[in-house]
Amino acid sequence: MHRAIYQAVKENGFKPILADSLDAFQDDKSKFSGIHKIVYDSQASDCDLYDKQPLLKCRIVVASYFGEHACRNGHPLSGSDFRGNCQIPYRQYLSPFETSCLTNIGFSPRNEHPRSPPPIERARAGLLLGKHPGVFNSDPWVMKVISELIAANFTLYTSCVPENGVSCDFMPSTVVRMGHMTPEDYTSLMNSFSFMLGSGNPILSPSPIEGLASGVAFLNRIGGAGSIHGYDLGQHTPLALLGPPYVYNVDFSDVEGVVRAANMSTELRFSSFVPAEFTSAVVRARTCAWLSDESPCACARYPRSEHCQMTALVSREFIPHNKLHAYPGPANRPLTVQDP
Repeated sequence: MHRAIYQAVKENGFKPILADSLDAFQDDKSKFSGIHKIVYDSQASDCDLYDKQPLLKCRIVVASYFGEHACRNGHPLSGSDFRGNCQIPYRQYLSPFETSCLTNIGFSPRNEHPRSPPPIERARAGLLLGKHPGVFNSDPWVMKVISELIAANFTLYTSCVPENGVSCDFMPSTVVRMGHMTPEDYTSLMNSFSFMLGSGNPILSPSPIEGLASGVAFLNRIGGAGSIHGYDLGQHTPLALLGPPYVYNVDFSDVEGVVRAANMSTELRFSSFVPAEFTSAVVRARTCAWLSDESPCACARYPRSEHCQMTALVSREFIPHNKLHAYPGPANRPLTVQDP
């Protein structure tokens, strides 16, 4: 997600600057004069910055890939406020998916435009999605499905790594351990798989989207862990409606159905597929709209205005964020914020 945003900012005519921290800016307001937006990775933690430079708060946004958990169905889930101590308004969080209270910035896979098309024909091989041992060994249905896929002559791969003293030794010996891989190596290895099996977690992982771009079908688990988290369409709701040959919705209580879907992924092949909403062009357009939206800073200056009072109200009620844009930026050019 951060890679896609970085590229989209550049393509919209801005110069992105990478920084490990904002310590150098803490006591010198002038250093922010040329900064249009400040993008945090996952969570904003420099709360002292707000105390010393409160007008900067409106320029700060947070790229939060998994922040969607906090506002599903229009309301925050109990105990899931992920914003930390700074409590930046939800609309200043960027999400790769359409949500009820965050700003949808989109997401594009690393392999969207490969130098050479991925091969169409694949071996009977699949990737087990998930790194944490608990994703697999906490649910007997998962291990049952893995055993049946092996019995059906599929070669399975895993990126499972030990965690909190729990090893991955419970995996059958025939499952290939991939170990640590760079993003580039991971993308390259995707060309070997016919399918990627979702066991219910991690919810909304970017890997199935990366996989589709490399010709890997996604077996999206419905029920199980996905339904516990409140997703009626399984582990990856945004992909669930695509259908074969790209996505197969499978119920692990129907083990034969899972194996049948894996077989179909080897027969109904495709080289690459990127859903329209997950293209770099969409990220670029949404980034332009986000860069042009000056209403957060307008409300920082004039908090008692009718628009800002309305914005505060709907933010508390978690109304979809696209109803908050009463002050959209100019269509053709982003504005630069100037403090009074």
